[in-house]
Amino acid sequence: MRNRLLSVAMFLVLVLGLTACIGNNAVDETETTENMQNVSSEVSDASEMLSDEESDAVTEGETETNILIAYFSRADENYSVGVIEKGNTEIIAEMISDQTGGELFQIERDTPYLEGYDECTDEASREQAENARLELAADLESIDDYDIIFIGYPI
Repeated sequence: MRNRLLSVAMFLVLVLGLTACIGNNAVDETETTENMQNVSSEVSDASEMLSDEESDAVTEGETETNILIAYFSRADENYSVGVIEKGNTEIIAEMISDQTGGELFQIERDTPYLEGYDECTDEASREQAENARLELAADLESIDDYDIIFIGYPI
């Protein structure tokens, strides 16, 4: 069962990474909604890799497998669809949590990024160039208790 869970986990990480920027290429809200429905379908398909009994156990939290979904997501101004209340990576992380019963942990800076898209990307670019390691708003006490860890970030 552990190998199957790891396979599903790796697939879901791939889905999370590939879909992190769905909204960036969207022309309108309808297209974004359709893309999110496609991602939801892919997450559901991944759970089919488990037997019915294993899938039910993971979904209902009846397994000894402890799952963490740690993610960084950006809301606010998006260059193609305007202001969004929830970032794409957060939406995907919630889908994975719904399917696996995993615990969500949002990675946030101690000082939030600027709301404007251009200002935010400029700030993030400077941080990358400086190899900055910023303070986080919250830390996990330990990751030792988790068997599977998903890490989601916008690309």
